[in-house]
Amino acid sequence: MNFSDAAQSIAEQLRTEMARPIRLSRQQVVNVSASIGLTSCPADGADVNTLLKNADTAMYKAKTDGRNRCVWFSDELNELTLQRHQLGKAIQEGFERGEFRVEYQPIFELQSYSLTGVEALLRWTTQDGEDVAPRDFMPVAEQTGMICKLDAFVLDSACVQIAEWHRRGAGCRVAINVSALRLQQPGIVDEVAAVIARHKVPSSRIEFEVSESAALLGVSNIIEKLEAFTAMGVGVSIDDFGTAFSSLNYLKNLPVNCLKVDHSFVCAIKTKEDELSPDARMIRAIVALGKSLDITVIAEGVETQLQLQFLHQLGCDEAQGFLFGKPAAADTIEPALVELVAGKIGASASRPTTIRKLVNG
Repeated sequence: MNFSDAAQSIAEQLRTEMARPIRLSRQQVVNVSASIGLTSCPADGADVNTLLKNADTAMYKAKTDGRNRCVWFSDELNELTLQRHQLGKAIQEGFERGEFRVEYQPIFELQSYSLTGVEALLRWTTQDGEDVAPRDFMPVAEQTGMICKLDAFVLDSACVQIAEWHRRGAGCRVAINVSALRLQQPGIVDEVAAVIARHKVPSSRIEFEVSESAALLGVSNIIEKLEAFTAMGVGVSIDDFGTAFSSLNYLKNLPVNCLKVDHSFVCAIKTKEDELSPDARMIRAIVALGKSLDITVIAEGVETQLQLQFLHQLGCDEAQGFLFGKPAAADTIEPALVELVAGKIGASASRPTTIRKLVNG
């Protein structure tokens, strides 16, 4: 066995061992995973610092490829590193120039066909008019730490909009994403309370979306912060549910009022036959879990009539996706919110008639 094969074998063994469940107590079990970057000397560097830097680059690649895997460093990764550095600089400069904005995507209740809320989503258009997809810039923002500034920007912008909607007789709950890095900051609870107080918005209108993996970072610390949010009236939902290795006992102890089914499960439902697939079984299990824990379940990424019908039949509570509407500027969605508050929701606002037709075929 040559060096590369031996190193690969050791790395895989390490990854396998780390994937074993860790029992913290009689009731609590935690699952972790490892993303490993590999380098060799002298091919990838002749000194320790270079080897570590290149191994870190390979590890980042392992994370972006889906985590829980081993990746060897290569010359191609050097180019990716340079591109990430340039994008990170562009994010910082674009933020300072005010190129980022917040759009809102509607969320619908599936049994009453009514609009129940919106999700605040960050969008970036460069000074050259280029739209940069969140999937391209968000991972780099997380790696560079800019995600904390972007998260704070979304919260502040959303609160400004909530206050404006409230003054105009419109309003609903607004879901706002909170990154893992932002959630780990010691002063986040006080900062959130200060923003809510400054804009004088009802805290009940805000719902923080925390990814499942972020919620698993530090059990007691995360629970303490989420409980502080709920104490001030802010809702908490677990985003991308079903994509990490969460303990049901851990979920039971979280102050959560909503689970969001990851869009990857919904997008996999393309034909009637897919309703018997593992992805469909995952959706069924999550909906059943939500009902048993009295937690609202929202399906993301709904794009077809078949998906909508499937979710409706399961008794899924709410849904969002391009079938209902793409993210849009606040003034575009405001008429629907005004009619929602006035109790005059019509087809032109929340499209319940259209949704009812889709559900019933």
